[in-house]
Amino acid sequence: MMLEFVLLCALFAVIELDNVQAFQTMLARPLTAGFLAGVLSGDQAAGIQLGLWTEFLFLDRIPMGGVIPPNGLIAAVSATMMVRYWQLGRPEALIAGVCMGILFPRLDTALRNRRNIWCAEIIRTMEGGTGNIGHWIVRSLAAEAFAAFVFLVVVTFIAGKTVPVIYNAVPEWVRYGVKFAYFAVPWIGLASFTAKFYPKK
Repeated sequence: MMLEFVLLCALFAVIELDNVQAFQTMLARPLTAGFLAGVLSGDQAAGIQLGLWTEFLFLDRIPMGGVIPPNGLIAAVSATMMVRYWQLGRPEALIAGVCMGILFPRLDTALRNRRNIWCAEIIRTMEGGTGNIGHWIVRSLAAEAFAAFVFLVVVTFIAGKTVPVIYNAVPEWVRYGVKFAYFAVPWIGLASFTAKFYPKK
């Protein structure tokens, strides 16, 4: 089971590149990624619901310029895998997954800053006629995918082990609030979605 978990993390680390860096096929959208995670892990219902709920939450959060929004793929996939492999309930898995999706851009920002350092070397080698831009593109994509893979494996594993302990230790009213928030997500998302169709004044 853990081997399956690690292999799925590797697959979704590559699909995560679809967010910004490559492909642009929409596979990295939370709904699609959650559905795929559910199908491949054997819990389609959880994957579809958690992917859809995450899509509602992150619907209008898109990368523009230097802004890195929460990562919907990380949120939906990690939540689905926590339900499948650590038997978390969907409400607490969604909360944990969303926290991971918000946390991942910090790592992504560090990677972007690191790649900025490469620019001077790329320019120097290209001007000298010895550069290969393809090498730098592959290196950049590999670094991004590797970071997403490590993040998914490590943070999902830690969350899968610790969230149930924390969730069971909190007062009943907190657990009730988590469940209420979970079932409120589609209504909040639909309200945000339908508001987009109102004419601008």
